[in-house]
Amino acid sequence: SKLRDKVAVVRSNIDLAKFKPRNKQQLLTKHGFEGKRLILNYGALRWEKGTDDLIKAVPLVVKEHPEAHFLFAVRSREVQAREKYLSLAKELGCEEHVSIVLDDLPIEEYVSMADAVVLAYPTLRGTEGNPSCLLESMAAKTPVVTTSLPELREIIQHEQEVLMANPSDPVSVAENIIKILKNEQLKQQ
Repeated sequence: SKLRDKVAVVRSNIDLAKFKPRNKQQLLTKHGFEGKRLILNYGALRWEKGTDDLIKAVPLVVKEHPEAHFLFAVRSREVQAREKYLSLAKELGCEEHVSIVLDDLPIEEYVSMADAVVLAYPTLRGTEGNPSCLLESMAAKTPVVTTSLPELREIIQHEQEVLMANPSDPVSVAENIIKILKNEQLKQQ
């Protein structure tokens, strides 16, 4: 049909050989995060990816979990954005709990060793409608905190596959991170 000639499906490949469960304790030791509760966000640093809301959630989380460390693994050279968000962390008094790494990391290892991957999307515009970080984290069996967007609620359920915060709500993001850090049964689920 004519419509079929105009539509192309571009499949997003999640490499299940790469994103899989691994020995978390070995990875924490290997990468120098022993004794830390690692909260990971990876991708770009910008409002569309939820960076602002996640940085604003950090002080609320570390109040209850001073061992929490938030690692932003950026897949590009976003030096200006890095400085902006490190300044915001300093203003909030939580800079010692935040690292923003611009180096190319073995991201599959970081996903596996994280206590949670947090993807605080205000919308899915920043993901081009395809939240691959969410799917990669789930493939690695790492707990995920994301936002309750209509598009995401079509494929995942709150407290079933992930925890879902209110979009553009740092307090809700923090509450869900704290919930996953406190509740081992929920984390295993």
